[in-house]
Amino acid sequence: MTAIWLVFVASLMCTSIFAVVQSNCDFVQALGFLFASSVLICLLSVAGWLAIYGLSVLLEGVEYHKTDCDDNKHWGGMADLIP
Repeated sequence: MTAIWLVFVASLMCTSIFAVVQSNCDFVQALGFLFASSVLICLLSVAGWLAIYGLSVLLEGVEYHKTDCDDNKHWGGMADLIP
């Protein structure tokens, strides 16, 4: 799911860069467009992540996500690093 999200965000970034190159703007207009599109990319990437996460919850089930998010699994190996 993370790879799908990264491809989605990368395609959004490449699309905005391609739009700047095709429009033949000067430097200041290009920076303004890239700044405005970066805000849009951030909003769309959050929405895309929520949609993909929601889809994964629907496909795998809520119970799987509840058992997969056990904090003991994340910190279990940290005790081995303490002298």
